[in-house]
Amino acid sequence: MKNKKTFLSLIFCFVFVFVASNVFGSEGSAETASNKEEAQLAALDKATDTKEATQKETTNTAPCRWLKEVGILSGYAVGSLKYDQPDYEIVPMILRLGFDLNPFINKFGWNTKGILEFELEPFINTIISPNSNVEVGSNFLVKYALPLTQKIYPYFEGGLGMLYMSQHTQEQGSQYNFLPQAGGGIMYFLKDNLAISAGYRYRHLSNNSLAEPNGGIDVNMALVGLSIIY
Repeated sequence: MKNKKTFLSLIFCFVFVFVASNVFGSEGSAETASNKEEAQLAALDKATDTKEATQKETTNTAPCRWLKEVGILSGYAVGSLKYDQPDYEIVPMILRLGFDLNPFINKFGWNTKGILEFELEPFINTIISPNSNVEVGSNFLVKYALPLTQKIYPYFEGGLGMLYMSQHTQEQGSQYNFLPQAGGGIMYFLKDNLAISAGYRYRHLSNNSLAEPNGGIDVNMALVGLSIIY
């Protein structure tokens, strides 16, 4: 009888342990699975938040495009030479690279309503008179364009340039010269990022008395251009 009770007790204990292990084990597995699922969801939410924050930051703090304008200019220019020489005539061919100055001046609390650029203008100009020759150099200008309408922007520009001219003249004792200049014109936007321009520029050619003679050559330039605006 005693052995029977002992045997039944062992069976009862075995059943109890088996049931308990399955119940608590299932709860533990469910809890582990639940925790794992929550961790995965949290990681996914974090990744989503990070991605959205990155996109928002990229949108709000997009890298500054200092390069504002890429364009090409050409036209006709003429200046008078002394000593009964033919006029000094050139056909300009100018590449314009405009760099936005607004982000720079905004740091000082200055705001402009228009386009303010530093212009780098490498050029190769064809001299057609008094002889067939070339000018090679670059201009360094500042341009300000103020919106008159959504499409029309009058502009003013000025600065300095440097060149080498293969043309010999009686005015200049050096073929290396400086180019102080100023002008203005109108930009007309065909599209948001495409504009044509027409303008006038006065240019004085001089070697700054580094060589003699230094009579200087004053040139009046009519320019037309096509620009991509960023």
